[in-house]
Amino acid sequence: FEIGTDEPLTLTGATPVTGSFCALGDHERVALIGRYGALSCLAWPSFNLLHERRPPGLDKLIPAAGRNAALVHADGGWRALVLPSLGDIIYELGEGHASIRHDGQQMAVAEGGVIRELSLPDGEILNDIVGPVDGLAYSSDGHLLTAAGGEIGRPGCAVEHGSEIAALATASAAEVGASLHDDGHVSVWATDGCELVGTFPAPFVAELMSLSPDGTKIVLSSGDADEPRIAVLSATDGALIQWIEGARAAAAPSTGGYLITGDWGTAKIELSIAEDMT
Repeated sequence: FEIGTDEPLTLTGATPVTGSFCALGDHERVALIGRYGALSCLAWPSFNLLHERRPPGLDKLIPAAGRNAALVHADGGWRALVLPSLGDIIYELGEGHASIRHDGQQMAVAEGGVIRELSLPDGEILNDIVGPVDGLAYSSDGHLLTAAGGEIGRPGCAVEHGSEIAALATASAAEVGASLHDDGHVSVWATDGCELVGTFPAPFVAELMSLSPDGTKIVLSSGDADEPRIAVLSATDGALIQWIEGARAAAAPSTGGYLITGDWGTAKIELSIAEDMT
């Protein structure tokens, strides 16, 4: 892979585990590296392999930032897993949009125009809400947000206009959300009031999006696209912070630097010591 722009970064760790999507979970104790039909759970930042699992058709991953739980989508629909063993908590949760609260105590799945909230780990049904949904995410304070059309809002209340939202993500430690739209632009939201605070164009057609825990960085990734690349943007104005060619996905930990993965393996890159001391 090749690192671009002016942010001084140094390779500080690597493993041959390949991936096309990735995330950090359980208070950034583990790195989850996924590729179609395979999932690896690694200790972070040592990259020691903890467990592997091969769910047929695995293609999506949503971890809880503050608990040892994650949602994955594979053949048979969504399922909740415990970390680091990757064992099932609940399975056959449907094929629609899904999200897990950052504290891992609750999750939501949408199917047939109904959003169902369940508690974890027991799977008790807490709420059924009827309304349009093109995406789900929990805010840092635990409120469920929905995407419907081009806007976000509380379940059942989102307004449907504007370019449709293709991906929705929130910061785990700040009231900030971001949406990636079909027409290629990114919107930034204040999640406490679902207020739009900024829009800017994405630098390429991204499949994946995530935010840094503090909500200051938006990470756009190519996923399985033909040209693997990553762009890290400022959530304030969309300014390009980092450009990485040859990597398929990335996550921005609270300690700085990035977790990146691709066809070559997985790596940790950090701000250089010289830059940290200035």
